Amino acid sequence: MIQKLRLQHGWSQEHLAELTGVSVRTIQRLEQGKPASPPTLKLLGAVFNVPFHELKHNDIRTTEAAMLQSEARHDVRKWRGFYFHVAQYAVVMSCLAIFNYWTYTNTKVVWVIWSALGWGLAVVFHYLGITQSFTSVGVAWRKRKVDRLLTK
Repeated sequence: MIQKLRLQHGWSQEHLAELTGVSVRTIQRLEQGKPASPPTLKLLGAVFNVPFHELKHNDIRTTEAAMLQSEARHDVRKWRGFYFHVAQYAVVMSCLAIFNYWTYTNTKVVWVIWSALGWGLAVVFHYLGITQSFTSVGVAWRKRKVDRLLTK
């Protein structure tokens, strides 16, 4: 919102910094969605002729959006890691099964089952860890914690 207001007035970041008395770096951080202190918001509100509560409310929404975006990126990274784990499992187990088939005539032992079960169990636990199915600190707990922290 700050960048939008600044551009509507046709001001540069440097000019806005001079008018408010804050550093250019602070203006840059605020335009990137970082939270602002109440005194800084009051200065910006005075310069833009916008009520403080309007800037503060928008600042909270921007911070919430940034937190949700960060959480979504983290979840995507976890799922990508899980899919990579499953692909590794499929490729390696296929190769081991073929190798076990070739050596079966000599040994008469199907040892690949034990490898598949062991690693398969690790894949299942990886999945349960991502979905947080077996932990009391699951998604619902995280959401409650974030809501509690945002209301403070």
